[in-house]
Amino acid sequence: MRKAILFFILFSFTLISCKTKKPVTLNTRNLKSSFISLEANRGYNLKTSKGAVIKIAANSFDVPAGAKVEIEIKEAYNMQDILMAGLTTMSNGKPLQSGGMIYFNASTDGKPVKFLKEVGITIPSKLYNDSMKVFKGELKADSSINWIEPKPLDTSAELKNLQNGYYLFRANCANCHKTLEDYTGPPMAGSRQRAPNVVWAYSFTNNVNSMMQNDPYARFLLAKYGSRMTQFNLPKEDLKAIFDYCDNEAALYKPELLLKSSTPMPGTVVADSQISTGSFNIDCGYDTLPVVDATNSINILPAPISNNDTTVFEKAVQAEIPMYSFGIDNSGWYNIDCFISNNTNEVSDVLLTA
Repeated sequence: MRKAILFFILFSFTLISCKTKKPVTLNTRNLKSSFISLEANRGYNLKTSKGAVIKIAANSFDVPAGAKVEIEIKEAYNMQDILMAGLTTMSNGKPLQSGGMIYFNASTDGKPVKFLKEVGITIPSKLYNDSMKVFKGELKADSSINWIEPKPLDTSAELKNLQNGYYLFRANCANCHKTLEDYTGPPMAGSRQRAPNVVWAYSFTNNVNSMMQNDPYARFLLAKYGSRMTQFNLPKEDLKAIFDYCDNEAALYKPELLLKSSTPMPGTVVADSQISTGSFNIDCGYDTLPVVDATNSINILPAPISNNDTTVFEKAVQAEIPMYSFGIDNSGWYNIDCFISNNTNEVSDVLLTA
């Protein structure tokens, strides 16, 4: 699978605010922590407000009987958070491309605890890159973090989904659609984002004939492209795989397709449903998630898990965005990364100003 690269260097660990004229120290204390208290003898599936899903089996920690374990989590999935936290993307002096960072700490009575079982962590991303590995954070004397000990990710489910989407796209869509460009029909990438709502693209694919009769957006597409799409009868899982594959291609090569149009479709009040080449504001940090103004929290997902029951966990990570999964056996910082050398053909020079 092809790769994209976006890399930035932190020139300083202190910024001066234009309004306050006071120095702002860049360190991990600038990231809000999420906390939750758990019973050590129970299993949990947890989900943070920023989208991470964490699987903790019963008796995962070496603590006294009846003790509770305090979990603290910090997350940095966008460039702003990474910068404000002073989190550099370097491994023993070699530059990295980051796909997201997370801090997981387990303690009892304020003291760190030993892990007896791996804790499963899945974090969201805007694209899937098969060069990525999970790096562990090594805290240095100057409080910076050096990323070491790269290990393979558990990406089998995500990779299988994207590969399945590629073959399904070639078999069902490629005669009339391209992933990133207009053809007989619109580009497949961004179909869910351009539609009036999140389920529209799924419904339209399997109900073209009926929706062409009275759906404004369906009739708009017919007028724009001059041809009626063949009606399919594909399972939602297959449709999701197709859309995920096409959106991942856009995230790599044409991210503006994943943004909503700035002007409404003619004849409808739905502002985000126009097929358009209008103006877009492209987030320069498209390789990570956009900033979300959400309260930091950790929620317990329904139904406690057993060692063999992963159904709740798997459902929790089924989203419209790719996910990276890995296991940890110690508290600390973890980073989804790949070396710049893995993607040298995709590196571009950029000018950064502050």
